[in-house]
Amino acid sequence: MTSTTAPNDTPTERQVRRRGQRRRLLLRAVPVGFLAGAIAVAFQLALVVAEHWRQRGLLYAHDLGQWGWLATMGGCALSIGTGVWLVQALAPDASGSGIPQIKTVLHHGRTMRPLRLLIVKFIGGVLAIGGGLTLGREGPTVQMGGAIGQFLNDVTRTHPEDRRIITSAGAGAGLAAAFNAPLAGMLFVFEELYGFISPPLLFAVFIAAVTADVVTRTTFGQLSAFHVPMPIIQPLYELPWAGLIGILAGLLGVLFNRTLLFTQRWMSGMRRWPLGAGGFVVGALVGLVGWFVPDVLGGGASLIEHLLGMDISWQIALQFLGLQFVLTMISYGTGAAGGIFAPLLLFGALIGVATVALLQPWLPFSALGQQQLAAAIVGMGACFTAIVRAPLTGVVIVLEMTDGFHLLLPLMIASLIAYGVANALNDTPIYEALMNRQLATPDPNASKPDTPSDPDKA
Repeated sequence: MTSTTAPNDTPTERQVRRRGQRRRLLLRAVPVGFLAGAIAVAFQLALVVAEHWRQRGLLYAHDLGQWGWLATMGGCALSIGTGVWLVQALAPDASGSGIPQIKTVLHHGRTMRPLRLLIVKFIGGVLAIGGGLTLGREGPTVQMGGAIGQFLNDVTRTHPEDRRIITSAGAGAGLAAAFNAPLAGMLFVFEELYGFISPPLLFAVFIAAVTADVVTRTTFGQLSAFHVPMPIIQPLYELPWAGLIGILAGLLGVLFNRTLLFTQRWMSGMRRWPLGAGGFVVGALVGLVGWFVPDVLGGGASLIEHLLGMDISWQIALQFLGLQFVLTMISYGTGAAGGIFAPLLLFGALIGVATVALLQPWLPFSALGQQQLAAAIVGMGACFTAIVRAPLTGVVIVLEMTDGFHLLLPLMIASLIAYGVANALNDTPIYEALMNRQLATPDPNASKPDTPSDPDKA
């Protein structure tokens, strides 16, 4: 990033320059946060409507009798295939979660067509996730927030030393709005997107994240993202299960990362097919699965909330984990607009529940339901850490989403161990690996800007 001071500046001149930069950032961070919050709200509401119609369609299909499964396959194929076609035909950089693409813009000078990306990401994501792909809305919200920051940079001719900061602030605001988690949105920028903290970056991201969170809380209320009963405080002698969950989450995270990259390579052959054809094929398969197990379709947030409020056996937890794992791999492999935040949190919750349910007969646990709830929360943080390798963000985002702050100690223990396991196995963090794959392909926007060229464009 361009230095904010000149070598021969006096202390007074440096203070004036810093004040000037803070004013510039303030004037942009507030609208970026507001717009990122607004787009996150609209995206979430659109997905609620899409998932409502998908559920109604499934009920109607079951009323058709023995041939209803064909209607389910056709409906899911049409929705998902259209969503994939939009991405492939109009904005290839809108594929996947979008977080690796934001990193290539921030660190490697890749270009972005923010307006086109916003439209395609929004519509394509609603069609793909609403159609049943097991992908999350949070990654797309991060990319759309970053696109809003980049668009504002372009139309207001942001000062060169502020451009990356405003793009990062938009991305952090998107995450804050998606999870009602402003602290996690800030930490994600520092740990994952930017890689370090500077006073101007902290100032802008703080303002944008808080502004976006106000927008979402004004719309959806003050409750946390997951409305769960309050777990009991865990006795210290029960902490070893947190360490075991950390080990299992670390192993699962490595398996997830390597399988996702393998699936992307394996399904890359679909690029030679007609545009959107792979999405139609996978959509039909997802529809067939949804005919028999409708609860596994979609982003997984509602399934996490149900999981946090009920007792299930370890056999059922592992069955759900296996099915969701496979569906997430092929869903992401289509290149549809959808992220992995929600699926990886669901995997962590399931591995936590399965661990406690399996060990409960032999260990001095208190009430099983309360233990499963605590283990699910701990598992979410540990799995996030193992896959993304951003432990502070993983701990804070789960605490903010569940209000489970008294689980801080077991959550930190599990996350630390999961981090160590993933590192010991020489696993590359998922967003870094996906970014490297992005960089191995030509920049699709190199000569197609949305706005007049700007020599200072980051």
